[in-house]
Amino acid sequence: MSLFNFFSCWIPSWLRKEEHAFLLDMPDVVTNEILKKLDFATIRKLQKVCHAFRDYIDCVKPDSHLKSIDLEVVEELIFVSFSTPSQSNLEIQISFEDVVDFLWAALKYQKSLLDELRFVSFVGYAVELKNAETFIKLFDRLMKVLKSRDRLLQVGALPISVHGQDQLTELLSHVDLKVLKSLEVFRLLEIEELSDNGDDNSEFVLDLDILKECENLENLHVKGFSISSPFRMITHIPILTVNMQTIYCEDLLLLKHTMENLNINAFSEIKYGQFPDKARFLEDIGLVDDNSKLVHVFPSKLTLTYYPASKFESFEECATRSVTISIV
Repeated sequence: MSLFNFFSCWIPSWLRKEEHAFLLDMPDVVTNEILKKLDFATIRKLQKVCHAFRDYIDCVKPDSHLKSIDLEVVEELIFVSFSTPSQSNLEIQISFEDVVDFLWAALKYQKSLLDELRFVSFVGYAVELKNAETFIKLFDRLMKVLKSRDRLLQVGALPISVHGQDQLTELLSHVDLKVLKSLEVFRLLEIEELSDNGDDNSEFVLDLDILKECENLENLHVKGFSISSPFRMITHIPILTVNMQTIYCEDLLLLKHTMENLNINAFSEIKYGQFPDKARFLEDIGLVDDNSKLVHVFPSKLTLTYYPASKFESFEECATRSVTISIV
């Protein structure tokens, strides 16, 4: 008997036996429970361990548990950051191929509520279209990811840059509008399109009738577009920054009613092109169009500041539940 065989007789059998433990040999229920406890970054690392694990994760479809995703495109550069319940990542520059891979991993199986998905061009809207090719390509990839999902994306806040109606409609068709609380829409502009003050948006129009389904929407901010929808379609939203083609007296009073009946601080700014029954509105609230700044306080806690020289409305509800309406 060799010396090795002699001494090996004294080695416990459990030490002599060479075994290779494989993570996927665990019962599925155990693996699934582990995946539920892992954050998005850890799951991404596990997907790179081996093809078998990646295939298993793709099959199980664990929630990425992301709280926010921020994508900003500056010409050909892409910057991304995301946060989970336990950590926030710093913004990093990333290649087009890597960000597409990130979107598939982050959004394909996202089941829990995403606090915010932000996808904008540099400074939101003021970017030349000739330099927006990367943004438009990335928008198309985002749509492919959302179309591949088996459920609507639940997101609380959605700041988004779009070229026009078609892109906005396509995006909102993949979002659970009953969950959405804040929508900010910025138009990709050609610099030469801008007027001196950047406020002439009459040629660029959005129909926002779809927002009547947004039962919990509290904030709507639209920059670079005028809105053709009847104002009454959005008067259930207490915080507005919009440019309406036409507003009416009854619609303004509906917005006033909305703000008075919500226990939140709210401010709305409404620009408009036409106000056919402005005289009726002023008569109803006890003001006259005499080209002077007037302030009127209503019994219903409504304060109105009137600047007849411009076409501008702003409503404000303070913590005291008083409502300020400014007509500029």
